[in-house]
Amino acid sequence: MMKRILTFLLSAALILSGFPMTSGIESHAAGKHWADQYLNNLVRNDIMRGDLQGNLHPNNNITRAEFVTMINRAFGYTQKKAKEIFADVDKNAWYSDDISIAKNQGYMQGEAANKAEPESSLTREQAVTLICRALKIEGVDSDTFKFSDSREFSQWSKEYINAITNKKIVNGYPDSTFKPANRMTRGEMAKSSFESCR
Repeated sequence: MMKRILTFLLSAALILSGFPMTSGIESHAAGKHWADQYLNNLVRNDIMRGDLQGNLHPNNNITRAEFVTMINRAFGYTQKKAKEIFADVDKNAWYSDDISIAKNQGYMQGEAANKAEPESSLTREQAVTLICRALKIEGVDSDTFKFSDSREFSQWSKEYINAITNKKIVNGYPDSTFKPANRMTRGEMAKSSFESCR
């Protein structure tokens, strides 16, 4: 369990810290993707799974549903909420249980109008917010001038970005930006987790 938590957290931290990724052109021979070995590492640790055909879709952005599913697997969360919780989560969707678990654990609160937006691509500021809540890290309510793009932070994410960067779990980019709206791919996430656990 602890190895899975560390694998996931180090992976997320490296991505959110502007960890440089390979371009994806180095090993596409014979139908292979450059991130295959890294994806397989997450699969071995039971953090990431493929679709019904076993495809891992490394170039796809991670969705909100996929991210909370990975958090649940890494932390071993299994307890669901008893009733309907979000208006846009179909009870028959593959992620229905995981969204319910995330809500029950208190780290996913959803968007306006009682929506989880499970199939939307996850942004960096959303990832930080979910990680802080999962780790029970309290937000730090202060204006920060650490990042040149701090005015782009959403009001709900600012305190968590302050907290997680103050603790040096996550950093910004070398150009003093945080890029809160940037998204990450499944392959990038997998590569970071592999290298962080070597």
